[in-house]
Amino acid sequence: MNINYFHEFVTLCETMNYTEAAERLFISQASLSKHIQYMEKELDEALFIRSTRKLELTEYGKLFLPDAIAIAEHQKSYLEKLQQQKAVDSALLKIGSTPALSQYGLTELFSEFSSHYPEIRFSLFSADDELLLSALTEQRCSIIIARVPALLPGHCTTIPIITDEMCVALSQNHRLAQQSKLTLDQLQNEKFILFKADTFVSNFIETLFNKEGFSLSSENIVGRFLSFYTILDFVKKGLGITVVSRQTAHFFAGDSVAVIPLSPCVPFDLCLAYSKNQLLSKTERLFIRYAKNHFLIET
Repeated sequence: MNINYFHEFVTLCETMNYTEAAERLFISQASLSKHIQYMEKELDEALFIRSTRKLELTEYGKLFLPDAIAIAEHQKSYLEKLQQQKAVDSALLKIGSTPALSQYGLTELFSEFSSHYPEIRFSLFSADDELLLSALTEQRCSIIIARVPALLPGHCTTIPIITDEMCVALSQNHRLAQQSKLTLDQLQNEKFILFKADTFVSNFIETLFNKEGFSLSSENIVGRFLSFYTILDFVKKGLGITVVSRQTAHFFAGDSVAVIPLSPCVPFDLCLAYSKNQLLSKTERLFIRYAKNHFLIET
């Protein structure tokens, strides 16, 4: 059983409200509900009595609660000790980043930093932006570089380093390829080639369309892929269009497809973020200052 679920269970017991508990935990209500269901399935017993009026613990839930509290407290104690050790280990940088390293010049940032400070070691990993927050919360890294700062909770310090915008990528032979700007309304009957579901870009696009009053369905979506090269190849051959960040489109596609801004403009920031409650090491503070200088961010 995932040990983090014990803390989630305890928090839900404190609030007896899925919405409030999810806000405290910085996760979605759907994720919290799914995690509780996983626990109940593994325990083979219901922990809560669910009704339209209120949430109550079952007898099994009441029996389970004291041990869940103890496990959650042990985990918190261990994470605190781990964080103290990380602060001492000042020659190691553990950073999680969006997979979009190259198109945003992040590989250059890491290369230049390593050249200036060869004694400092990196432990880098990439993940989808929405998973990076979990890695930061669980202290698997001390700094993340992620898109859409609105998704970052209030306990994080965020430093915007690059501003990008969402654009439409389509074949040069597409009927809309000569437009200077495109509205979402113009695209609602198009065929789409999208990134895999539940990734940052996919969720971002579907949220945009939902706000305009229509949603993408299986009839609109030709396929979903992890590789932008695959998406780009479908777009080039006129099998559909996609919505992607301007810098990603130009980095991978060059002049091989038409890249047209959305109207109204849909900007977003790439941010460097770290926990406000975290004791940063000297090395971590050094890297943050270096990154801000690299991207000409005023201190």
